[in-house]
Amino acid sequence: MWRRILSLILKELLASARDRQTRIVVLFAPPFLLLIYAFAITQDVSNASIGIVNRDTGIEARALINRFEGAPTFDRIIYLTTIKDASKAIDDKDVSMVLQFAPD
Repeated sequence: MWRRILSLILKELLASARDRQTRIVVLFAPPFLLLIYAFAITQDVSNASIGIVNRDTGIEARALINRFEGAPTFDRIIYLTTIKDASKAIDDKDVSMVLQFAPD
């Protein structure tokens, strides 16, 4: 049985090697797709909008928020007052994520 399968695979490979269009597809399609996907697929986050619920009055929280404001990754920062507002902003797709700073 394995001999039949191997001979069938060999027959198909030889038939594909003889066909000019198949050779072109086999030789040029994978590198072309690799080139396209290399430019199309990135894991960089850009133009994200975030919400911030700041209940902390400390310097550390403010310094961290300033770093988010200065980052080129986030195009919009929305200041929210409660967790319910944060939940609504996420549900309405106004923000991608919410940062909450507790009072302590």
